[in-house]
Amino acid sequence: MTDTPSRLRVLVFNWHEPYICLFARTGHHFHVLPPPQQPKRKWNQGFRPLPANAEEVDWAQAQEGLRQGAYDLVLCLALPDLQTVQGWQVPRLFVMLNMIGTDSGRQGAQKAAFVESLKPLFREVDLAFISEKKRRDWGWEAPVVVSGIETEEYGGYTGEVVQVLRVGNLLRERDHMQGYSAQEAILGGQFPSAIVGVNPTLPEARPSADWEDLKQQYRRHRLLLNTLTEEHEDGYNLAVLEAMATGMPVVSTPNSSSPIIDGMNGFVAADHGVLREKIQLLLADVNLARQLGQRGRQTVVEKFNIETCAAGWNEVFAQCVAGGGHAPRSPGRRRAPVPVARAG
Repeated sequence: MTDTPSRLRVLVFNWHEPYICLFARTGHHFHVLPPPQQPKRKWNQGFRPLPANAEEVDWAQAQEGLRQGAYDLVLCLALPDLQTVQGWQVPRLFVMLNMIGTDSGRQGAQKAAFVESLKPLFREVDLAFISEKKRRDWGWEAPVVVSGIETEEYGGYTGEVVQVLRVGNLLRERDHMQGYSAQEAILGGQFPSAIVGVNPTLPEARPSADWEDLKQQYRRHRLLLNTLTEEHEDGYNLAVLEAMATGMPVVSTPNSSSPIIDGMNGFVAADHGVLREKIQLLLADVNLARQLGQRGRQTVVEKFNIETCAAGWNEVFAQCVAGGGHAPRSPGRRRAPVPVARAG
């Protein structure tokens, strides 16, 4: 295992607040920078509170920090970040959150050619993935750190709102990933449901007011409907894991990387009619919902442990800072001033 400095100074592009909060579990200090493509983007408190070991910075502050060698690591979370950080004289790590085929809009030979075209951008940029399925989709060897959930922050499931909960941003726009059309077909206007997330084209949806509000939706609604697609997503995302950590039962379409085992810690079926039967069963029986939900919560404890996740990211961060496959770099060493491109 690589030794990690006790407190790295990390610059991260603000594409995904929940994942930045997950990275913050490592205990390092994070400067959160709006990406050049969205230079006015601010931290969204509706998704998560800003961690105590993180602070927002603008481009002028980040540029000065980079010139002074104040950062030990730059964390990239989207493909455009690779172009942004080219030439920066600081260890850089790209964490692939999505399937590369999904992000690039390519499959088969076109996807393979696109991945090959990215090789020059990774000459001095390390790579890591959040699931084995996403790593296989890319096709390169690199570390995989599975997401972790702090189950003690959730819990308290009551299920008194006899509705189906759907959680996600831009569900209709990202139908190919989220399976929104499948949700509509499954529900068929037969069951009451609530949608929580940023969905401007869905008038019935509403964003969570804050993190506590989001957790209350998991606790109070009877079940979560999950339709993440096989081709474009894992069988789970943070919303699914959070619902499970709460003790909320999940009804899901099949996915090869799903943590749900039908009838054991949730319900899974490809047939929409069967899924409707399972939804009706849970809406009618809160005790069954609690039993399945508790088994789902135990699945998260065993397979998506936050301590294991944080330790994994600490190892990946340390390898990147130490040089990985590139020229060795001394952790914590202040680096020579370098020119930095401006946002926009």
